[in-house]
Amino acid sequence: MIVVVVLTAASWSLADDKTYYVSTAGNDANTGLSPSQAWRTIQRAVNQPVGPGDVVHVANGTYVGWATSLKGTSAKPIRWIADGDAVIVDQPYPGGPGNTSDNIRLMYADYNVIDGFRSVNAPRAGIAVRGDSVNPIVGAVVRNCVMDANHTWGLFDAFADDCLYEHNTAANSCAEHGIYHSNSGDRTIIRYNAINGNARAGIHVNGDASQGGDGICSDLEIVGNVIYGNGGGSSCGAGGAGGINLDGAQSSLIADNLLYDNHASGIIGYRIDAADAAKDDVIVNNTVIMAANGRWALKLVDGSTGCTVFDNVLYQATAPRGAIAIDAASLAGFRSDRNVVVNRFSTNGDATTITLAQWRSQTGQDLSSPTVDPTTLATFFADPAGNDWHLKAGSPAINAGIASLDGHAAPAFDFEGDLRPVGAAYDIGCDERNTAPPIAQFSGSPLSGAVPLTVTFTDASVGGISTRAWTFGDGGTSSSTNPTHLYATAGAYDVGLTVTGPSGSDAETKLAYIDAFVDSDGDAVRDSQDCAPANPALWAIPSPARNLLLQGHVSTSLTWSAPAQPGGTGGPTYDLLRSASAAGFASAVCVATNVTAMSASDATAPAPVFFYLVRAENACGGTLGVASSGAPRSGRTCP
Repeated sequence: MIVVVVLTAASWSLADDKTYYVSTAGNDANTGLSPSQAWRTIQRAVNQPVGPGDVVHVANGTYVGWATSLKGTSAKPIRWIADGDAVIVDQPYPGGPGNTSDNIRLMYADYNVIDGFRSVNAPRAGIAVRGDSVNPIVGAVVRNCVMDANHTWGLFDAFADDCLYEHNTAANSCAEHGIYHSNSGDRTIIRYNAINGNARAGIHVNGDASQGGDGICSDLEIVGNVIYGNGGGSSCGAGGAGGINLDGAQSSLIADNLLYDNHASGIIGYRIDAADAAKDDVIVNNTVIMAANGRWALKLVDGSTGCTVFDNVLYQATAPRGAIAIDAASLAGFRSDRNVVVNRFSTNGDATTITLAQWRSQTGQDLSSPTVDPTTLATFFADPAGNDWHLKAGSPAINAGIASLDGHAAPAFDFEGDLRPVGAAYDIGCDERNTAPPIAQFSGSPLSGAVPLTVTFTDASVGGISTRAWTFGDGGTSSSTNPTHLYATAGAYDVGLTVTGPSGSDAETKLAYIDAFVDSDGDAVRDSQDCAPANPALWAIPSPARNLLLQGHVSTSLTWSAPAQPGGTGGPTYDLLRSASAAGFASAVCVATNVTAMSASDATAPAPVFFYLVRAENACGGTLGVASSGAPRSGRTCP
């Protein structure tokens, strides 16, 4: 049966070379090329082997980790995608490259992307990204991952150049650090991560000259991280280290980080293992609130010269430690101003303490820096007792910063992505208080594709924003700034974003924004062949259909009745196709296929007028008709 009717209806795109699937219900003897043919282990994809441009989708469940040295390219990375928020790796793969105590291992595996996994309880590192002094690993990306309760480190790298670690959680490492960047790795970006509860450092940078290379980590960006509750030790060992440790980090940017309740140092530049100290770093717009048993908010020693420090909050309430400690070997080229500081400093590395007035006299620095103490702290921040370190209305830090110092510019965004400056000048600290009403706006890419379809959404909202709430139309939600979401089922999905800030909320909803379709013929194109019948018997009759207005957009909803089937072996299934002309069904697209009900809808039509075709497969004679039109019509006999 064919029904033709006229109806009125209301990207970063990466072409995958091959897409593979892994599931706890899979089998490594399968092809891996569809969800129904999924592999059981992630390592099976390595053994395939996957190559540049390939994508490995892993369904929710608990898995053994994987180890790979397979390389992608900058244009076509190898992507490992967790298709849900409960894709857990809880033990290492026992073979393969790298240290077999690390759950997930990239060893010389340039341009691999690890996205969305939860790596827990590793004997050493949750995720390890490693090269060596001759062959560094290049271009690896770890994003949206949770590394929790691993023995030594959350994320560990060595000889890693041009890598990106963003939007991860690195928590509760029993022995050492949350994120450990080591061994001469250059130009790596560590941004927008939540790092908490680790026994020692939150972020530890170590040039480590003993391992080869130049022993310096250069041109790093450590930006927008929230680092708290680290350095307190654990059952595995003693605490110590800094919220951000910089052993041999040079010419690097440390900006927009929020550090609070860390129990050793705040930000510290020094030399122990590196070939040289932390030199020529720019430390700007950080908020550092030390725990009562912590040390200095900022410390520069061992010849950490040439550092520029401005627009920071540097708070330690407990004497004798305070805002900044520096030693004589690190004073050359040091510049500091417009920081919110307590009235304690040191110019001999921590041996003795001096006042702000003495600091200004001895160093010439912080001549315009305002002070804070326990009695005034609450005038600066929204809720110190609740660890809400946003600036409050009327805070002395608002408009008190500067745009640059000695040619180094303040960042263009704050730790939550708000633009700087909002008012007459830059604010001091990681937060730029924005009282403008929020305006929600966003984009997604790709907007159409075969299921399972992974879409990356980008928040382009403006105004003062503290929280975000995404809805993806399939029941999924997120509070991330730029989330990634998997659409597992075909359909047209509305996507919404609500942003909330000090001056209210705003929402944007894009109707039928994502078009996820079944690609039955595997050509990655939505076409009529996706509705190709296996054993068709087709008849044409005209029929009207009705339009339904759903959530403000027109969704074409068709209804029809089944043909009578004397002597048939079962009811038919139906296909719905859409064309721009009544004569154009050779180039139609498949809207729905193998429908057993006698209705279907289309919310994806991009233009006002379309022709629709309803096709019945394996209908054997009898009477055909359409419920919305009334009178039945006689069908034909099956050939």
